Amino acid sequence: MCFERGFRLALTTLVAASTLAACADWREDTRPGGAAVTTAGTSALPLPARPGSGWSPEPAVDSTDPLLAGFEEVQARLAGDVGVAVAPVGGGQSLLAGPWQTGVAWSTIKVPLAIAALRESGDGTALDAARHAISASDNTAAEQLWNFLGPPPTAADKIEAVLRESGDVSTQVQSEILRSGFSSFGQTVWTLSDQAQFAAMLPCRPDAESLLELMRTTTADGGWGLATLRGTRSKGGWGPDERGRYLARQFGILDSRSGRYAVALAAEPASGALTDATAMITTLAHWVAVRAQTFPANAGC
Repeated sequence: MCFERGFRLALTTLVAASTLAACADWREDTRPGGAAVTTAGTSALPLPARPGSGWSPEPAVDSTDPLLAGFEEVQARLAGDVGVAVAPVGGGQSLLAGPWQTGVAWSTIKVPLAIAALRESGDGTALDAARHAISASDNTAAEQLWNFLGPPPTAADKIEAVLRESGDVSTQVQSEILRSGFSSFGQTVWTLSDQAQFAAMLPCRPDAESLLELMRTTTADGGWGLATLRGTRSKGGWGPDERGRYLARQFGILDSRSGRYAVALAAEPASGALTDATAMITTLAHWVAVRAQTFPANAGC
């Protein structure tokens, strides 16, 4: 369902007045930073309609739009590049803020990976691996899920099919190893806008119900970001760039008095330290949560 006109008016009034986790990708250690292409904002491509839904999302709105006025005050308190994307559950316009809008997915890609593997296995044989890959962000379990899907190009195609069904029409899953010691799929480039669109459809997918429950109790996300907010479901990831500087990412579903919203967050601290990245993600998550309480009602799926 698209953002209604009332959402825009309420957001304008709101801003005028005005949490990652996860374990990293394969063999990721304890510090984030993937090679990011920073942009002032990106526009979401037209999305296919959900069968029978009449869903026809609008282009994303970037941080230059007055709807997001006030974000600069939050950003000014954070040393580094950050990005935010918000979309209503059920699909709709993505609202974007911040210079960081696209980069390596790291372990956040494990959610569509798990959906594809559970579908492929059919009989639930992939469920245990999915549980470990999502709840604990276990990288060995994620590799098991990847292997369920066949040869790397085929596996990538099957994950892309899951993304397309949820409104992400542009992300291409990486099937080749780009960096020694890291999985291919974890190096997928995933924009915040596309990630928010994917997350917005998760509660509408029967095949994602079990994963959403696992995202409610992710041990890897337990101390920061969206996971510090009651009732959220989240999945994060982090990893180093070639210089050893870390990027942290997290996306999830945020409940508010007005309904449910998908949120995608990213932080690349000037220090390059993971602790700074997760603290920045937590600040962003709480900023979004406060504003979501005054959004117009969102009926969801």
